[in-house]
Amino acid sequence: MQILTSSSPTIGFGDDGTLCSTLRECAAETWILLETATRIGIDVGEETVTDLNLVRIQARHPNDVFIRKFNRVVEGNHTGADWMWWLGVPSSGKWICLRVQAKKLDIESSRYKKINYPGKTAAQLQMLIQDAQLNSAIPMYCFYNYWPTGRRPPRWNCGTYPAAQVELQGCMLSSAEAIRGLKRNDRSDSLTVSVRSLPWHCLVCCQGYARPNADLVDRAIGVLTRSFEIMASTIVVHPSPPGYVQKMMLGGRRDASSSTGLPEELPSELSPGISYVMVTTEAARLG
Repeated sequence: MQILTSSSPTIGFGDDGTLCSTLRECAAETWILLETATRIGIDVGEETVTDLNLVRIQARHPNDVFIRKFNRVVEGNHTGADWMWWLGVPSSGKWICLRVQAKKLDIESSRYKKINYPGKTAAQLQMLIQDAQLNSAIPMYCFYNYWPTGRRPPRWNCGTYPAAQVELQGCMLSSAEAIRGLKRNDRSDSLTVSVRSLPWHCLVCCQGYARPNADLVDRAIGVLTRSFEIMASTIVVHPSPPGYVQKMMLGGRRDASSSTGLPEELPSELSPGISYVMVTTEAARLG
């Protein structure tokens, strides 16, 4: 799955077997994939990038990450979200849900041109936010990035890894509410959006926004409230995930010999437009 070009550095972010290192590697691979696609003139869409990243994550973490791909209804019919991301500590009864939509940076303009792409009933941005609110989820964007060497770099907000590791900006998260504010002023360029963005590994890795030894959910809430300025009162902590998530976890990773590899039918609990569900779990921490 690794794609390297003669101008691309060898990835060396320290594979310690954790989800943090896998997310960093996915970000770097996304950057390099988009660089290669730009160089050879082949357009790579958000769904392809998402597929590749989720395959890598599931393969590396079969015991604590569960991913399914579904046959989605046409995206414009209802919601702009591409996937749902559940994060939970099952033994503590703590779960939060993110509704995530992926958008790729347009290289020539350095803008995310399709953030507010029109759907059949409303713009995707508004549908994403409304649908997340109806389902007690947090609306987020995941931006897939690459820009040529020499171009002014966007702001780097990660305090754990140095800005010199530019490939880590291959996958960045931002609050959909923050992006809505930028869109009101027609600001969807990478420099402006980066001020409100973090590398996606920060959501599960960063210890700096919560108490020492905080678990996965508390770390994520700390990042969401302190970095993305999402009001804590709007984040619903669920005591348990919905039935389709529990079914995914009980079924575990499907045996390749018994799976067709084809997308499954969308569970009735999910809104049309959802392509993937990713469930990330962590054991409760002591202390």
